[in-house]
Amino acid sequence: MPSIQSLEVDLENRTATFTGRATAILPFANATQRISGVARIYVEDNTRPDVAGESPDFLRVEFFTANASTPNFVYEGVVKRGDIQVFELSANP
Repeated sequence: MPSIQSLEVDLENRTATFTGRATAILPFANATQRISGVARIYVEDNTRPDVAGESPDFLRVEFFTANASTPNFVYEGVVKRGDIQVFELSANP
């Protein structure tokens, strides 16, 4: 099962950043190349989907290969359907 390597949650600003192992899959005409690395995901919980006129939720995905200081791949955009929710979940033992 995949695991999260780090998690930062800012409840006041409703943002979260988490990282974990990832594999980039690059399709070519006759083959597929797999590259191991780390993904860092940043999310902003800006509004509920039923609230008109507010900024939509936002996400950014960065992929880093081993020893890379800058991302090799970046995707970012707003959420068109659905809802990102940033909250704290705790369990009592």
